[in-house]
Amino acid sequence: MQMTTIEHRQYSLSREARTVLILIAITFVLKLIYFWYYYFGGSVPYADFQRQLGDSAIYRDIAQAIATGDFWRQIQYFGRESVVFYRAPLYPFVLAFFFKLFGQTVLPVYVFQLLVGCFNLWLVYWIARRLFSHPAGLIAMVLGAFYAPLVFKETKLVSVTLTIAFGLLTVVFLLRSQEARPKRNWFVAGVFAGLGTLTWGGMILILPVLVVLWLLLRQHITFKFVLIFVLGWFLSILPATLHNVLVGNDLVLINSNSGYTFYQGNNPAANGTIIHPPEVYDSIALRLFRGRYPTGISDQQQFDLLYASTIIKRTSPTRLSDTIKPSEASNFWLRRGLTWILRNP
Repeated sequence: MQMTTIEHRQYSLSREARTVLILIAITFVLKLIYFWYYYFGGSVPYADFQRQLGDSAIYRDIAQAIATGDFWRQIQYFGRESVVFYRAPLYPFVLAFFFKLFGQTVLPVYVFQLLVGCFNLWLVYWIARRLFSHPAGLIAMVLGAFYAPLVFKETKLVSVTLTIAFGLLTVVFLLRSQEARPKRNWFVAGVFAGLGTLTWGGMILILPVLVVLWLLLRQHITFKFVLIFVLGWFLSILPATLHNVLVGNDLVLINSNSGYTFYQGNNPAANGTIIHPPEVYDSIALRLFRGRYPTGISDQQQFDLLYASTIIKRTSPTRLSDTIKPSEASNFWLRRGLTWILRNP
């Protein structure tokens, strides 16, 4: 008996789905093997999944404080009076949720992030299949599965995996807007874009490029949809903005470390890697930190604010207020970075 067109299509889709699920299951098993070998197989000296370094340690400490009820430690961890978010705030709250459920162990977080990584691969497949074909989707998914930095970040307390998920979901709903319910899908895309910005502030620079490209490459899209997208994005980040304005008394959209981060990549010592700007090693920093250079990652927020405050007060002797807001410090570093770029094009 010959299958009808609809039956053949359903069979084809179910066969494609089985192939994708099998590949994702295999990928998850490989991720677990990597995780075990990395932390328990002795392949990396001193590797300990309960011991975090750098940004992971900062995220862990903030999340543990939030989980124990010390909400404000999210921004007061370094002894500063300001309650403006210094880092993108969403990821520490996600970690705090897991710490609240499972205690101080980070193992459930890593398993969750490995699962999100598999979900990201499915999103990559969906996007590639929607734009090209089923084989293209499989190739894209396999390439993503073997891209080592992804699984490496999934087994660290960093926000990269969630940021990628929110970014991919943004693209998914933009694509879905071409099929049905464009207003709703543009709004949902904006919401996921906002969540991505709350996990990594750098996404705010990518979104305008994404929207402009979408408008150029897709027809029958009006400016109304862009406004709907922006509305969804703004509503997502609004809690962070309101917190900074109402509690921190400073007009900071999400977090205040963007200026310093920009200057880290655009200064005389910048070489394309994570490196301290030269100000970290000058006499002002040595005096501010009582005879030592603030080279630790836990020194960054304090150095950012203290150094900027010192220079601003020196160069503005008629300034009425002695208090330097985080937004002022961020703008200080941003101007330094832009000045260096203009002088060294």
